[in-house]
Amino acid sequence: MSSEDWSWLSSSAGALCAGDTIDPEDLLIETLARYYGGQRAWNDAVPLRTQFRNAMRSILFSWRKARKRLPQMPLDELLDQLELEDFDGCDDVEAVGSPEGEAYLQQVLSVIERAFENDEVALDVFSGMSSGMSPRDIQESLGIDKTTYESTQKRIRRRLAKLRESGETQ
Repeated sequence: MSSEDWSWLSSSAGALCAGDTIDPEDLLIETLARYYGGQRAWNDAVPLRTQFRNAMRSILFSWRKARKRLPQMPLDELLDQLELEDFDGCDDVEAVGSPEGEAYLQQVLSVIERAFENDEVALDVFSGMSSGMSPRDIQESLGIDKTTYESTQKRIRRRLAKLRESGETQ
């Protein structure tokens, strides 16, 4: 791929993602990763730019469809979904959309990321869940089976419960 092709594809990704919260670079890299990972088959009969742009459109469409089906949820809703009560302190935040609420949730996310810093699978599963991905989509994107997914969820729940008990999220 030439630098001109890359530049054109970057511009195309930007145009496709215009008006959306999806980062064009994420779309471009995801498309490239799918080709390299063998999830998408390369067709020698189709020009590179056309093929890549069509793949980006397809991926973007599936991301938007998934987002409509399962919109991104705030951390407190995710914790409820994990069968945990809200972290202590969440009640003190009047509105999740407020600057104070967002700052608090970012602080909690930092604590969670540190808690899972040596557990990449758990971080990826947690990230997928907080993005609103379905369990099946998370399993497919990470290349894990249902048993691994469920045991990772249990590990996440236990670690989050310990964080809550220790008061680290306050």
